[in-house]
Parts: sequence; C-alpha cells; structure tokens
Amino acid sequence: MKNETKPVKRKVAFARSKQERIRKKKYARFMQTNYDWDYSYILDLLRFKLRMTREYIQKNSLCEKEAVAEKIRKIAETEAYLEKIVGDNYLFALIDDFNIRYGKVKHCFEKIENSSNSRFATDWSDVAPEKLEEAKAVYATLHEIAEQQRKDDLRKAFDIMCEQIWDWWD
Repeated sequence: MKNETKPVKRKVAFARSKQERIRKKKYARFMQTNYDWDYSYILDLLRFKLRMTREYIQKNSLCEKEAVAEKIRKIAETEAYLEKIVGDNYLFALIDDFNIRYGKVKHCFEKIENSSNSRFATDWSDVAPEKLEEAKAVYATLHEIAEQQRKDDLRKAFDIMCEQIWDWWD
C-alpha cells in the first residue's frame, strides 16, 4: 500500500516544484525591469501580484462562475487604476487648452553648475512674456488638479482592495 502512494506524492511534488520554478522566473523577469527607489515600483509590484492572483483565480477557482467573474472584474478594475497612476498622464489630459492659450511648456533636465547632478527644469520660452506669470499660476493649478486626480485614483484602488481583498484569495 505504501508503494502505491509514493509515485503520486512524487508527481505532486514535481508539479509543485515546476510551478515554483515558473513563478520564480516570472518574478525574476519582473525584478529586471523595476527599481526599488521609485514609487511606481511599489505600484507595479502590486499590479504584478494582482495579475498573478487574477490569473490563478481564473484557472483554479472552485467558486461559481458569477462569483469568479465578479472577483476578476474587481481585481482588473484595481489593476487599471494602478496602471493609470503609474502611467501618470493626468497633466497631459488637462494641458491642451493651456497650450493653446499660453504656448507649450517643455521639461528637461539641466546640469547643476559645479556638480555631477542634474535637476528637472521647466522651459517657458514658448510663453509670451506678458502672459508668463499668469501661465505659471495656471500651470501650477493644473499640476495640483492632476495630483489630486492621481491621489483619488489611488484611493479608489485601495478602497476596492480594502473592500474586496479578503475574497480574492478564496
């Protein structure tokens, strides 16, 4: 009787070790393209884990189809918010009218004198001098709006997670 169960245990152990190798390869690929110093890394890691969870639930869930579909929809919605935040195109969505009214503002990195470092700089050269102060104030407001939109989306993603996360692993 013992000999009959050993091959099954070996097959299960082999299947699990194969699954682990596959998971480790996925993590390794993820780690190669992300850096620890950036906030987007945290969000990308969260998106990565959500995607892995969503795919696992899709393939292996024991729940009813409707319940699985709802879990997957909520996970995908959270992933979409996080992707939008990492993409950080909030300002670009607001800037068209500004560009028409004031001119295009450019951004670049400029070298700091007597240093090997650079700093982020804003080039206002396309803005008419008589509109410069007004343009700077409007641009600052647009930045504040974009930042608030980004925070709102992060809050929405975390609210979904706080509400749903306990069901995602079942």
